[in-house]
Amino acid sequence: METPSESCATLTLLEGLESFQKYLQLITGKSVKELDLLFDQLDLNLFNDPAFIDNLSHMVRQHPKARVRILLKNTRNITSQRCLLLDIAKRLPSKINIRRATHPPQDNAINYVIADRDSLLLRHDRDSYQGFFNSSARPEAQNLLEEFNTLWERQSTDIPDLMNFRL
Repeated sequence: METPSESCATLTLLEGLESFQKYLQLITGKSVKELDLLFDQLDLNLFNDPAFIDNLSHMVRQHPKARVRILLKNTRNITSQRCLLLDIAKRLPSKINIRRATHPPQDNAINYVIADRDSLLLRHDRDSYQGFFNSSARPEAQNLLEEFNTLWERQSTDIPDLMNFRL
């Protein structure tokens, strides 16, 4: 279920898997150059969607400096099931990077996608599909991106199970 905000024209409240799938496709489809994702783990309900993968593939192939950074809090059993996201990361390792966070973020419950430092898809809790999409959330996105960059640069590591992918 999607509910447009009465107070902000660019904000939509989301509830349910279908809403998150739809808005993940939307945010990745409109992304031009940068996509940063922070999730607890690879959510196959979201990351195994062919439309999402097509959008990622199109984005990274269209812009020479395009990049996708995916930071996961939990990488146990990451390769135990086939995931389209891992397949595309294998084919495009210079454009799509997946790492494991070694320290939790300040708000460890949330998961999010930031597109081009402006659009934000945020899931409030790892155990439910409730949150929001904001197509013009530059201040909020910047705050999350600062923490994401710190985690990415100083508090994350490559995932050993994925190292074989990149040989």
